[in-house]
Amino acid sequence: MKKRTPEELRKLEDSLFNYDGEDRIVTSHELALDLDQHEVPNYKTGINSMDRILNGVEPGELILVSGPTGEGKTSTLMSITANMAKNETSSVWFTLEVTPQSFIKKIKKGCGDNLPLFYMPNRNTDNQLEWLEQRIIEAKVKHDVKVVFIDHVHQIFSLHKMGSNNVSLEIGDMVGKIKQMAIDHHLIIFLIAHTRDNSSNPNAEPRKEEIRDSGLISRLADAIVLVWRIKNGEHDKSRRPSNLSEDDNESKVRIVKNRREGKLGTFIMKHENGLLTELYGDLL
Repeated sequence: MKKRTPEELRKLEDSLFNYDGEDRIVTSHELALDLDQHEVPNYKTGINSMDRILNGVEPGELILVSGPTGEGKTSTLMSITANMAKNETSSVWFTLEVTPQSFIKKIKKGCGDNLPLFYMPNRNTDNQLEWLEQRIIEAKVKHDVKVVFIDHVHQIFSLHKMGSNNVSLEIGDMVGKIKQMAIDHHLIIFLIAHTRDNSSNPNAEPRKEEIRDSGLISRLADAIVLVWRIKNGEHDKSRRPSNLSEDDNESKVRIVKNRREGKLGTFIMKHENGLLTELYGDLL
C-alpha cells in the first residue's frame, strides 16, 4: 500500500463518508438486529456428546478431524453422514484416496439395506481446489447440500504442484481457501487430516500439535476432533495401546478446540461394521 499525500487522503475520506456498500461499517445494534432476523441454522451430528460439547455445527464452520491412520476418523464422519441423512440434512463426500464406488462399498457394510442418502462426484478427475469448489457448488445448487466431508487434506495437496519450498505454508493457504468456501457458500465442512508419527513416544495419545502441518491448519479450524483406537474398557488410560486385538473395537474421541462455544471434552465410541456409536461421554 503506497503512502498517500494529505490531499489524496482527504479525497479518500470524503469519498468514503457516504459509502453504502455491503461491507460498510455498521453498529453492533444493526448487526444484532440482522442476526435476530436471520437466525443461523444449527445442525446436529447425531453423536450426543459431540453435539453437547460443540452445541451442534453451523454454516461457515470448518471442523478438522484428525488422528492416527485407520483408527476411526472416516468412520466417525460416515456415522455423522448417516445420522444427518435421517434428519434429511443433505451432504456431499469427497473421498480422494479411494474411488467413490469403493467408498460406497465401505459405508454399505455398516448401513446394509439402510444406505443413507448423500452425494458424491461420479469420478475423482482432479484434486485441485477449483475442481473441488465447483463440485461443492454443484451439490449445493442441485441437491441443497448443507454439509461437506473431505477425506483428506493432504490428498488434495500434491507435491508436484507446489509453488514454494514451504509445504506447511502451502497447505495452510489451501486450508484457508477451504475455510473461505465454508463462509462464502454458507456450508459446514468436515476436513480430515492425519497426525504425524511420534517416534520418540509412539504410545502417547495424539495432540493437536501432532497434526501434520498443524500450525496454520489448527488456527483456521473452528473445531478440532481427535480420534484414536483404545483397548476395550481402558477409557482412563493416558497412553495408546501397542497390542490392540481384533476384538478391541473402541475409540476415544477428544474435542481439543471449540472456537464458538469454548467447551472441550472426551467420550468413547464403539466400532460396528465400519460405523461408530457412542458408548460413554463426559470423560476427563
